[in-house]
Amino acid sequence: MYIIGYMGIEGSFSDIAAEKLVAETGIRDAKCIPMTSAKNILQALQNGEITHGVLAVRNSSVGPVSEFVNTFQNVHYDIIGEYILPIHHCIFRKNPKIAKSSLTVMASHPQALAQTRDYRKVHFPELTEQVIDDTALAAKWLASGQLPENTAVICSEKCGPLFGLDLIAHNIEDASDNTTIFWLLTLSDEK
Repeated sequence: MYIIGYMGIEGSFSDIAAEKLVAETGIRDAKCIPMTSAKNILQALQNGEITHGVLAVRNSSVGPVSEFVNTFQNVHYDIIGEYILPIHHCIFRKNPKIAKSSLTVMASHPQALAQTRDYRKVHFPELTEQVIDDTALAAKWLASGQLPENTAVICSEKCGPLFGLDLIAHNIEDASDNTTIFWLLTLSDEK
């Protein structure tokens, strides 16, 4: 059985990529586990808790994913599969009763914030940024009250409804052809 850890939690872009990579590589007996970060995936691979990891490695708009690069730079690994996922960001609020004018914070993963910067400068210039480890985690925290109601989050269109959030705007990425490359990898026997 393949045990595959992916960056993020349920509803994240990595969750979507993990599903696609499992299907495209023909893996039949797989369990995908959310692991939030590249560091957690590397530790789980090294400890034998998972057999494979799904990680975002490069975005077409902002370049290499620094979290992957910093974590795996001195690690030997084998790439089993690659998937290029179109990335379309959305903005959600906790519920429709929260006026857009009362929002003061935009929370998300650093990659999502970078990929939507121009849009936000025009449409939400007054909102300050709050960095969260994962787009879906930001949505989960907003829904559960761990983030204040005056917070909006950037995440996938799949993610917002998963946590009962209200859509404010969709396809807010600065580049309409925005994509991220995800790798399915395992540690190599090389040392």
